[in-house]
Amino acid sequence: MAIKTPSPDKLSYKLSVREAAHFLAQLGDLDHQDRDTASAREGQLAHKQVQEGWPADYVSEAPVKITLSEADFQLQLQGRIDGLRIADDHVLFEEIKTLRQDPQRIPLGLAERHRLQLLLYALMWRREQTTPSASPIRLRLNYVRVPDMEQTQFDSEMSCEESQQESDALFQRLQDWYRRLTQHRLERNSLLRDLDFPYSGFRPGQRELARQTYLSLRDASQALIEAPTGSGKSLATLFPALKAMGEGHLDQVMLITAKTSSQEAALKALRDMRLHTSSLRTLHLHARERICGGDSVCDPLDCPRRRDFYQRLPEAREEALAAAWLDGERLREIALKYDLCPHGLQGELAPWVDVLIGDYNYAFSPQVRSDSLFARNRIGLLADEAHNLPDRARDLFSAELSEIPFTRIGRQCKALRKDATAVAKAIRQMHITTEQAPGKGQQALEARLQDFCSVAEQWLMSPQDLLASTDTELNRQVQEAIFTAQGWIRLSPSIGDDFACFERDWEQQRVLSLRCLSPARLLRPMLQACHGVTLFSATLTPPYYYQSVLGLDENPQLLRSLSPFPPEHLGVFIAPYLNFRLRSRDAQLDAVCALIQQTIASRPGNYWVFTPAFSYMEQLTERFANLYPEIEFAQQTRQASQEDQQRFLTRFRKARDLLGFTVIGGVYGESIDMVGDSLVGCIILGPGLPQISPVNEQICAYFERQGMDGFAYAYQLPGWQKVVQAAGRVIRTESDKGVVILVDDRFTKPPYPALAPQHWRPQLVRTSQHLQTGLTQFWSQDPISDDH
Repeated sequence: MAIKTPSPDKLSYKLSVREAAHFLAQLGDLDHQDRDTASAREGQLAHKQVQEGWPADYVSEAPVKITLSEADFQLQLQGRIDGLRIADDHVLFEEIKTLRQDPQRIPLGLAERHRLQLLLYALMWRREQTTPSASPIRLRLNYVRVPDMEQTQFDSEMSCEESQQESDALFQRLQDWYRRLTQHRLERNSLLRDLDFPYSGFRPGQRELARQTYLSLRDASQALIEAPTGSGKSLATLFPALKAMGEGHLDQVMLITAKTSSQEAALKALRDMRLHTSSLRTLHLHARERICGGDSVCDPLDCPRRRDFYQRLPEAREEALAAAWLDGERLREIALKYDLCPHGLQGELAPWVDVLIGDYNYAFSPQVRSDSLFARNRIGLLADEAHNLPDRARDLFSAELSEIPFTRIGRQCKALRKDATAVAKAIRQMHITTEQAPGKGQQALEARLQDFCSVAEQWLMSPQDLLASTDTELNRQVQEAIFTAQGWIRLSPSIGDDFACFERDWEQQRVLSLRCLSPARLLRPMLQACHGVTLFSATLTPPYYYQSVLGLDENPQLLRSLSPFPPEHLGVFIAPYLNFRLRSRDAQLDAVCALIQQTIASRPGNYWVFTPAFSYMEQLTERFANLYPEIEFAQQTRQASQEDQQRFLTRFRKARDLLGFTVIGGVYGESIDMVGDSLVGCIILGPGLPQISPVNEQICAYFERQGMDGFAYAYQLPGWQKVVQAAGRVIRTESDKGVVILVDDRFTKPPYPALAPQHWRPQLVRTSQHLQTGLTQFWSQDPISDDH
């Protein structure tokens, strides 16, 4: 992690020996660089067993640290030597590496990183000594193969002169790189200190949002900010974050979102600040499928762009960092120029850029997040659409296992039959307790999964299988099974009382689901690894809910920003004379249709109706078409493609008298800009409660055990954020005007009245006649009488 020294013009960096070895190694393929290593838990057990068997004169976990210093920066290298033994005629350095396969077959690039890591330990130890030693150094790489714990040792020796030559060359390469990085960051900081806000002034509420963001990043604290839709949140958070970085408080800014459209808004904010043509290094992060997909060359098992990746990396990295503005198109262009995997190049560039923009996965997914990135740099984290984070984090910290793929592999592949069949059997035999926790058989299942991964990895790498074109589909199935198994293995050590285990049958075979009930415990250390966090959204009320489910600090900074738009431009009406409880829905179809028609008739234009579920929406549209055939409408379809979604939106942006039916919490419920007459009103049917399910019931029970309102945490509060997001589609600019009709008596009861956004002026309309009067007065801009 880089830190600012008291001198404003001198930067300080910290780098682990392992990270240094990865940077210095210019050898090997991108594929399988860490694939053949064992899990962290296996590595810890292997280290302990080997070290306990060493002679008494061995020193275990010997710390080593040196500082490489120049005028503008200092680089601190640090690590721990697994084993150190000082003999009369030599000094022995031992590094333990755990593998799942024969060490004679490990990839060349991985072996080179292991060699460099051990060598750096030895060279750093020699530099630390106050009395120079002329003794040769002996390097021992001790590979421990799991699960049988078989050890294979590779020894080499270097003279004092040879080690000095290696030391000078390796450390000089590191200094050269960090000298150039320092020059860039100092120039970047100067650029950002002089950066001006791109407009003549802030929107109402935007300055407070920017100020709170700046303070949280400057002071390495956490902030929870609710800012209404249309506040210009991307610009109002990025601008102060860049200013904080320019003043030396941060090394990198990472803005993460739940949807691609919000990432585009962040890129637009940077363009508005004219930074896309500057030296500021901006990297738009993409999933492999997006940046590499659709390319006939891209094959995860045998991609030519991954072969010899690290030999071609340095030149491509230089060009990419010089280009600075690295959206997906530019990054892919540079990668293909050097015949490199675009996704692999993206990962190698991440530590050296200034701004990272991408999905939540890059900060929170156990499979995607780079802990090294957050350890090396002081990252200021900006999380947009943070109301989505509780559910997304639950998904990221959950896993599922089915018998089906392992049974299929066992039938099709003789080499994997034993291990695949053993996994399927362990899935069938694992017991789930009455408290919905994994019980007897969980450890056995984890062991069988590890065995399968070990054997399957070797099978995938065997040349005879890779050359058989008929095995392509089987190879894909095995790779997917490994990914699934590793997800369960990775999650297993984290299982606690905030998890629940479920089972179901699919195609007469058992499926196990391990579900996270509250992500707070797992998110907390990830958030604390950041140098300041700002979570922002249009719906973060009540703050205590998000504070508790996201694992925020005890006293985060809280801000509820004002709307930048005139509140009188939005008419909010609560109609409690209908309700959408399951037992009442069918009987009220005609009344609901009448309310919709009445709302449209009050002021012709485009309206959306947000329904509780697809099944109800289909019932409602069928009845509405029969009652009002003259009214044109469009409806959301199940499993709509992106093209279908775009066609739906385009119809409303072109039409001026169209009704839309959609499902609350769906793709049209947030991050959609319907400006001006594209949308003049929305009708929200019910409070958006999630469906009752075993998972939601366990979430409810978990929070009840914590002394909280379980029903509110599992149902009411998640539903309310969908309501506010849906309502936010109506007013997008200062000139927009529209109505929101909240239809259900529950909107008049706790906790909902206290949760309403500050800029809402809700009016209670107890009958259809009162609603008609209220709509007429709103559209004529007359004040609405108090008796409503």
